[in-house]
Amino acid sequence: MKGTEYISIIPGNINYASPLSQDWYRTSVAHNTVVLNHTEQNFSSAQCIAFGQENKTEYAITRTDNAYDSVHFVRTVALLNPNLVLVVEQLKSDKKNPSLFDIAYHQSGIWRDTTNGEVWDAPNVKGYKYITDAFIVKNQLESYLATKLMSGRTVMISAATNVPMDIITGYGKEFMKKNVPIVIYRMKTNAVVLVYCIALDGQKIKIHFDPLNDSNIKNIPSYNLVKFQLEDIYRNKKNIIINPDKIDLSGLKILNSRAFSIE
Repeated sequence: MKGTEYISIIPGNINYASPLSQDWYRTSVAHNTVVLNHTEQNFSSAQCIAFGQENKTEYAITRTDNAYDSVHFVRTVALLNPNLVLVVEQLKSDKKNPSLFDIAYHQSGIWRDTTNGEVWDAPNVKGYKYITDAFIVKNQLESYLATKLMSGRTVMISAATNVPMDIITGYGKEFMKKNVPIVIYRMKTNAVVLVYCIALDGQKIKIHFDPLNDSNIKNIPSYNLVKFQLEDIYRNKKNIIINPDKIDLSGLKILNSRAFSIE
């Protein structure tokens, strides 16, 4: 929330006797999470890898390995300043063939300028079949989407991946009597990192992935270690490393091996 306004939406539920309770409100795609091959997550356990404050930035990192069979999912959330939230999703599948990863995010308001892509017909699949007014833009590495809240405030979602993604926008079912904007970042791969920023002041954030070139660590998968830079409209920059396994980074002249580093 920002003041009295909801920003990121968790759907809640309705009358349990309604078909929508099972078909939308309790589905994975109705939440801000990952969906594998259009299927529902298992009831799963998770652990908090790290949390605290680094360079005046509050952060938390969590991991689950059993939401889906053979899928490892690490999520980092950090409050960079009172108007900017960072989310980093690191996903890896142990399966031989690429999987369809959908990362869903729901934000209050109404979409602004999301009709530039092709019309997208939602599949007749639990959860997905209720997404309306949907469009898709294919084969992108970055995305900038905004909703306008009832107050008139614009909230910007800036996103980037290290593999090409399709971006699906539309509307899900009601929260507080209004249909909720949904974006699905879709990748067909065995491993992906998605970084997105939620800017409550409406500004775009440029996200630049930074290759890890040290010979001792350059072959480490991005699921285990990712470095990127955020740049705001004033060209202020923040360099961030997500290192959930606390791999030794002395080869990069980084003195610590914390799970979260920012400078």
